[in-house]
Amino acid sequence: MAHKSMRKTRKYDVTVTARVKKTAELTGFTEDYVNRVLGCDRTNEEIMEVYMELEEREEELFKTMMHQQVNKLVPIPIIKRNTDKKHGESARKRTENAENV
Repeated sequence: MAHKSMRKTRKYDVTVTARVKKTAELTGFTEDYVNRVLGCDRTNEEIMEVYMELEEREEELFKTMMHQQVNKLVPIPIIKRNTDKKHGESARKRTENAENV
């Protein structure tokens, strides 16, 4: 018999529950069936594809939001290239003058 501290405990994750519910809505299956597929008791490629797509989108959204928050806290200066017409023309004139010599 395993000691109480050795047992694996499952934590309740609200995001997983929401993702399961959304997968069930999109595929037309019950939440229980989606959970069975995710627990490897059943197989259904459509459910797995929808679930994984939702998970990937959530991760990308999270990364984007984190990136925006970090930029607010630690702004990184943007270095602009000098694209004035004046500078471009003078460089062009110097090149032309050098070719004419």
